[in-house]
Amino acid sequence: MVNFSLRRTVAQFSDFGLFSAFYPLINKPTRITDTSATLIDNIFTNVHNIETKSGIWITNIFDLLPVFVALPISSKKCKTKKYITKQDFSQCNIDRFKYDLATYPSSILDQYPCVNLMCTAFLDIVQMLYKNAFPVRTRSVNVAVNHRPWITPAITKSINKKNLV
Repeated sequence: MVNFSLRRTVAQFSDFGLFSAFYPLINKPTRITDTSATLIDNIFTNVHNIETKSGIWITNIFDLLPVFVALPISSKKCKTKKYITKQDFSQCNIDRFKYDLATYPSSILDQYPCVNLMCTAFLDIVQMLYKNAFPVRTRSVNVAVNHRPWITPAITKSINKKNLV
């Protein structure tokens, strides 16, 4: 176990991490010499998951022993609903709009005594026919949201490649 009482700054650092709900995943020395063993490389987390695996790679290549953390990664992505609103401008609807506009009785406009009122009524008619021909439709679609944004596509590719080995 690591002796936190040797230096005051080490104890303060450790206390600060623990009080902030971070705990160390590495608790063994990462630098071992003939005369001492020191914990230098730290990994702290506030994710309390029993499936998280961490440790130290024992190797005699380096002066410092490499540390690792394996987090459980699910291939599932969070799904969220997104609403898309759009109008259908298919050729059938365009033809319908043209037909409705051509067959609408223009004699209705004759009842207005003033050109301004006649133009306003004409625009209202065109807008009504437009709304009928091209109705606004809202539909919901499921959108996969990456709930781990720090895992880039390159990292995902590396993980998949490693899992094939």
